[in-house]
Amino acid sequence: MDILELFNMLTNDKTVDNLASTVGANKTQTKKLVSLAMPTMMKAMDRNTGLSTGADGLMKALKKHQDDDVVRMVKDFKSVDTNDGSKIVNHIFSDKTQRVEKNLAKQTALQTDQVSNVLSQLAPILLGALGNQQKEQGVEASNLSNFLNGTMEKTGQSGMMSMVESLLDKEKDGSIWDDILRLITGFFKKK
Repeated sequence: MDILELFNMLTNDKTVDNLASTVGANKTQTKKLVSLAMPTMMKAMDRNTGLSTGADGLMKALKKHQDDDVVRMVKDFKSVDTNDGSKIVNHIFSDKTQRVEKNLAKQTALQTDQVSNVLSQLAPILLGALGNQQKEQGVEASNLSNFLNGTMEKTGQSGMMSMVESLLDKEKDGSIWDDILRLITGFFKKK
């Protein structure tokens, strides 16, 4: 499954209803969260590929999840390993996880624990879809950033990048690179 298919599946009414019911949220809030969370996670992963340790760690994680049944997970959120999802979220955002969750909560009018719960469901699904694509396209660590950027462009999510960057940029200096460099150390180290 490619990322565009995944985004379309995750934002259709039935799927949004199912996801919203798992966290006690309404459909509008949940759809907005999915629309913000997916590109935010992808952008953070992309920025982490800037150093070889980040790219190598992400490749290891993608290969681990390359045969995941993404369609099954989207159709039945109870089948998603949310413990693994929490670990993935923490690897992606590291010490910024709580701040990103708070920012997403503020943008969607959800509680932080609801955001955290949704992220822990979305992260394994996203990693599985990216792993499927990585396997099909033969992507390696050296061209992982190009793969992620190309994937984001195909989804039409590139217009959201200013919003995504504001969710990630602690210093409000317009650059998330200084923030992302701090994430690298722990990124997928334990995967």
